Amino acid sequence: MPKETGILMSGPMIKAYIAGNKSQTRRTRGLEKINIEPGDWEIQMVPAGSNKDTWVFRNKITGHCEIIKSPYGGQGDKLWFRETFWEYGHWRVIRGDYEQDDSWIRMISEPIIFAAEHPHKPNKISSFTENIWRKKPGIHLFRQDVRFNPPIVSIRPERVGEITFDDAIKEGIKKEYLPTDPDGFHPPGSYGFVYSSDPTETIKHEPQDAFKELWDSINLKRGHPYSRNDWVFVLEFPKYDKPVNNQK
Repeated sequence: MPKETGILMSGPMIKAYIAGNKSQTRRTRGLEKINIEPGDWEIQMVPAGSNKDTWVFRNKITGHCEIIKSPYGGQGDKLWFRETFWEYGHWRVIRGDYEQDDSWIRMISEPIIFAAEHPHKPNKISSFTENIWRKKPGIHLFRQDVRFNPPIVSIRPERVGEITFDDAIKEGIKKEYLPTDPDGFHPPGSYGFVYSSDPTETIKHEPQDAFKELWDSINLKRGHPYSRNDWVFVLEFPKYDKPVNNQK
């Protein structure tokens, strides 16, 4: 039976996947020991076996080797995307005080709504006045509510800075046409690259530059800036090619 692993996926990347523009993701999980000093390591042996999920890394300074097994499995195993969502329910009040998450009562009769397509609070009103829509991060999404469960087509470790033009496009980076410049600096048909639909995002000349901005928007606060050039697992999965109902 295939291994299944949940991974967090941001709103812009969910939208890129739905549009058929995302078929790769890069993750540092499982490579923590190597990424203490990422520049000291190289791949000594390529994986063997049917699903190819284990690599041997060699420290170029000490000669020490580490066997690293992918926490996501290998080819033929599956991912499931944990995305931000809206949930309908109410808080249970005890002695007049509001408790934390364990006192939240979800109304299971009401389907959750995914925030990638619905960033603003839904406007449904209940006859039970205590009910509200609550936005919850993907870490709290139950497996039964997941809508995307793609198989892993391939997996490999590499340095994040080794990403190519084509792989940046597979990460969901998209082309953005530039407005015509009256001074002719940007002739008609000029374009750059972005990772989201945010109008404040700066258009980049190369998709790798847009990916760098995407990476840092997620991983800089986790201590994994693009400039560290950490090792990552490159997970590839099929493009999404089906219409999607935005409610489960």
